[in-house]
Amino acid sequence: MTSFVRPLLIGVYEWLTHADAVTRADLIFCLAGRQHRKKHALALFLHELAPQVLLSVGRYEIRRLTDLAAPPHPDLVKLAAGIVPRERHFFLWFGFGTNRVDRITKKRLGTLSEICALKDWLTDHQEVKTVLMISCPVHLRRLRLCCRLLPASLQVRFIGSREPSLDGVRDWWCERQTRAMVFSELLKILLYRVVLALPITSHIMFRERRVRLDLTDAEATSTSGMGA
Repeated sequence: MTSFVRPLLIGVYEWLTHADAVTRADLIFCLAGRQHRKKHALALFLHELAPQVLLSVGRYEIRRLTDLAAPPHPDLVKLAAGIVPRERHFFLWFGFGTNRVDRITKKRLGTLSEICALKDWLTDHQEVKTVLMISCPVHLRRLRLCCRLLPASLQVRFIGSREPSLDGVRDWWCERQTRAMVFSELLKILLYRVVLALPITSHIMFRERRVRLDLTDAEATSTSGMGA
């Protein structure tokens, strides 16, 4: 490989995975996905980097919550039983000695759906001015793009969780798995840029985003006038 191409490829990876330094914040938000994301977010929460943490939990992650060192929380398996599988996506919140579960609407572009649901959640939590946003390293650039939808006054720091398959990676193009991850992210970034530029995107994405769950009887009640 030429002396020009290799630095260029390394630069692409560093551009994708650029992270901010960890500082104290009002909220830790962890996107749905691999288990190590939630482990990292909960570790920061237990080290008191923020007084509250919000975990985005997808349908395939619900049963794995028992493997996490999380505070006591509602039985999501039980709550999910009465919800059709494609709608089993939740926000699980811990803070100030209590917890709560919301069900969110996840559309085809999952990351964008989660950020739209977070924006809605923040309308009920005006005290949150700073957020630590947790995801895997290669996801951070696309996440930054989506977070442009959040209020301009909100200070967001993007934190990469430990990704075992990417530890120590520089020559990412030499391994099939890392090569697929990087190229997939680049294509998704292009797609998201196009979607976010469409005037209709805001109308579609900011509709039916969040439903609060009543933990006493697991019945859903709409919040802020939004339907289920």
